Amino acid sequence: MPRRFKAGHHKAQYVLNHQLGTYHPTAQLLMENVVAKRLNKLARQNNLYDENANSAYCFAVEQLPYELTQKQTEAVITCLDNRVSCITGGAGTGKTTVLRTALRAYHHLGYEIHAVALSGRAAMRLHESIGFVTSTIAKLLRDAPIEPSNEQPKHLVIDEASMIDLPTMYRLVNHHHPEVRIIFTGTLTNYHQ
Repeated sequence: MPRRFKAGHHKAQYVLNHQLGTYHPTAQLLMENVVAKRLNKLARQNNLYDENANSAYCFAVEQLPYELTQKQTEAVITCLDNRVSCITGGAGTGKTTVLRTALRAYHHLGYEIHAVALSGRAAMRLHESIGFVTSTIAKLLRDAPIEPSNEQPKHLVIDEASMIDLPTMYRLVNHHHPEVRIIFTGTLTNYHQ
């Protein structure tokens, strides 16, 4: 092992995995663990679809000028049933339709929607797609943290989540209360049927 690498290890800059013979930068490992724990905690609180969610789903679907496909219906119900969910797929698969329908249902249930994207242009396109107020991630992180209340629960949408780096995701998950629901959206880069 090179001398500089040993020095970094002794200063706790790296964590070594002796079994695999690999190393991990300590700060990165800590951020990954925080993000993973927060998302796992949300994911364990699933199966929330109830009578209220069903009526909100019906309300949202009635607003559509066309019928959802079976897969889109399953995706919307999955979003309503889980505190954290991902909407992914290739171009033209209906991600925006699923997101818009799920958010209308959440809005009908009384949720305040926060939707973010990396750039101003992406946030504007997201707003045009879903019809809710959007902002950049940078602006959201400058604003007060997202805190749910009994009167109005909150929902966070993170658009094109696969493009967000680890430090930004770490800041995002720490900028809102652990009870805030999250929907990640994005395109699969290696989409196979």
